[in-house]
Amino acid sequence: MTFDLNIFDTTTPAENGADLHLKHPITGSPVYADDKNKKPVTIKLKGQDSDEYKKIIQRAIRENKSKKDKPDVPDFDEMKHVAAEAYAKMTISWENISVDGKSLDCNYDNAVKLYLGYAEITKQVGDFISERGNFIKG
Repeated sequence: MTFDLNIFDTTTPAENGADLHLKHPITGSPVYADDKNKKPVTIKLKGQDSDEYKKIIQRAIRENKSKKDKPDVPDFDEMKHVAAEAYAKMTISWENISVDGKSLDCNYDNAVKLYLGYAEITKQVGDFISERGNFIKG
């Protein structure tokens, strides 16, 4: 049996994405959209080794360098928007996401609104994206 270096390929699975099954913010239990636990509430996300993530980081570095009059303390609202927009770009799809009883279509604008409006979801998304093990099988 030969050793295959492809086990170290983190880019391909990060590009393909993985499903984050959202967890209840208090109990930590997986969240379902039905009483029979047949409809998991999931968000499919790209990982930190994806090309999209690298572009987001490169853009942020360039923008930060170009700001001559940077405040010593970053603006919290600006940071929230930057994170929401970045996570929206990393979002491939979602299942069983609804707001006020209405199904929410998965698109960039709705993803930004979701991440700006629900801090716990944003936290779970950020934690999930940054963990390579979520994207590597085996």
